[in-house]
Amino acid sequence: MSIKKNPRRQKNPWEVRWRERGRQYSRSFATKAAAEIFDAKRRDEQRTGRYIDPTRAAVTFEEMAKRWQASKHHRNSTAVRNQGILNIHLIPAFGHLPLLDITRSLISKEVKKWEANGLKRRTIDRHLAVLSGIFNMAVADDLLVKSPVRQIDRVKAERPHRLALEGEQQAALLQAARGHYEPFFYLALSTGCRISELFDLLVGDVNFTDRTLRIRNSKTEAGVRVLSLSSTDIKKIQHHLATTGRLGNNPNTPLFVTPKGRKLNYSNFRNRVFCPIRKAAGLENLQVHDLRRTSATTLIKEGVAHKDVQARLGHEDIRTTLNMYAESTREGRQHVAAVMEEALSKATRASRHLNAVV
Repeated sequence: MSIKKNPRRQKNPWEVRWRERGRQYSRSFATKAAAEIFDAKRRDEQRTGRYIDPTRAAVTFEEMAKRWQASKHHRNSTAVRNQGILNIHLIPAFGHLPLLDITRSLISKEVKKWEANGLKRRTIDRHLAVLSGIFNMAVADDLLVKSPVRQIDRVKAERPHRLALEGEQQAALLQAARGHYEPFFYLALSTGCRISELFDLLVGDVNFTDRTLRIRNSKTEAGVRVLSLSSTDIKKIQHHLATTGRLGNNPNTPLFVTPKGRKLNYSNFRNRVFCPIRKAAGLENLQVHDLRRTSATTLIKEGVAHKDVQARLGHEDIRTTLNMYAESTREGRQHVAAVMEEALSKATRASRHLNAVV
């Protein structure tokens, strides 16, 4: 390595030159002191193992994002969501930049733009999770010393949307869904399956003799399970197969299909089926995942053992069942008030009796 002044350069005349892996590198500085600082820093980084090869550090964010996606084994829905985050938000903002040029302050500035555009905290957290995964992979591949996705200020998290339908609301939803999709909505409420699990069901997953439903594809190991079905569940499934002309059909075909016999697609289902039905039912705040939450809440309200509810939903941890899915209901709150009224009434009567004796 050498530090020399280049008299032909009027701007940044002091040059630091060094060879690395058979290749010549140079950096120019305005003063000799600045060049010496760079020289010392580079030597120290090489000594401590924190040095990054300039050619490797020139990898762009878009190239690194592609490597990260290729290395992951995400579920299809997660992969589609991540691709949307990259295409719409991350690639336009950072795609052309070398990884070393993307700083914490640059990311913070982009987060402020997302907030100004109305993105909610949970959405921004998902964006940062993808961003963090990409930079963590760059660190693991020795392209960076550390990730810039750290200490990013965000707006305060809003209370998570959690809605469990009361009995009359469930009836309104099923009434609005009458027709082709009513069996699908009924099974969603009855089984508590994730929407992706319902989409992946095959005809052969239903055992009509034993009245069971096999869940093969799930986001967790505990989600791979066999559910007991009621006689009404079986009738709904048979009705759906009959109306779509598929009684005795190939067991390897999708269980639930569109009126044209095609496999259900989440985006189309939500926009063309779910949203119009929830509007017709007067439940415009309802989200797709609330069907699963409603099932869990109903089971717990009716006194089903918590471990049985956990098993039906396919949760690995019962805390997930109780903390995220078992919502307080109006009937439950009224029952609590009635229980307390009765308890206090007993206490009052006992107090009066004691006073009368004294």
